[in-house]
Amino acid sequence: MTARTLAPFAEIAVRDLVSELAAEKAAKDAALAAKAISDAAVVKAAADAAAAKVASDAALAAEKAASAKALADAKAASDKVILDKDAQIAKLTADNAAALKAIKDSFNALAKKWNAKNPKAKVTLLK
Repeated sequence: MTARTLAPFAEIAVRDLVSELAAEKAAKDAALAAKAISDAAVVKAAADAAAAKVASDAALAAEKAASAKALADAKAASDKVILDKDAQIAKLTADNAAALKAIKDSFNALAKKWNAKNPKAKVTLLK
């Protein structure tokens, strides 16, 4: 005889479907909670990266401003030194011109006196 004839009734395994459903639901809820935690971590990491970029940009802007100010201060100091030197050169040039004019005037005055006393040995006046 075949096995079906010997055992006309099939054995039915009793399963607790409510417990299986509850276990599957608990596993699904745990997976969703883990996903929510993972998503929150990603959002926090993105926010931290954005905050770090803002801080980095602010630091870079401050450094650029400080560099620009230092450069402007150095240029202003350099320009002042050049202007001071130019003013000093102009003053010395004017002083030299005045001194040379005074020497020429003095020489011409003496030459006029000489020429008046010695008409035969005249000295040429300076221009």
